[in-house]
Order: sequence, then C-alpha cells, then structure tokens
Amino acid sequence: MRLHHALILLADHTPVTAVAHQCGWSSASTFIDVFRRTFGHTRAPGHPHRPTRPGPGRVPGASRSVRRRTTGPAAA
Repeated sequence: MRLHHALILLADHTPVTAVAHQCGWSSASTFIDVFRRTFGHTRAPGHPHRPTRPGPGRVPGASRSVRRRTTGPAAA
C-alpha cells in the first residue's frame, strides 16, 4: 500500500525525499532500496516510467514512433 501511494506521488513529480517521508520510510535511501527491489529499477529523472537509456536505434527524448535512420539516403 505504501508503494502504491509512493507511485502516485512520484507521478506527480514529488521529490523522492518527500515521498519517502510522506509514505513512512525513515530515509530516502531505505525507500529507494525497497523501490528498486520491488520494481527492479529507480525512476528516471523527469520520466517516472521510462528507462534511463534509450534502446538500440532510439533517439533520446523522441516519441516511440521516431527511430534513427541507420541505412538509406540521409534525411534532408
């Protein structure tokens, strides 16, 4: 239940330290450890549900439909 409330606060861009204390953890580092063990990662700054690095052929910050051109004529 605490992690569910934490996800809501993080989605609203509440600072991690504030989330940790509002949800009952004694420190931000304890909260981050529990979050990482539960979800397998920490949130990326500014993008709570995005990986921190783009995958192969991806342009950082681009929408999912935009891909780097790897072959063919150069775009004008």
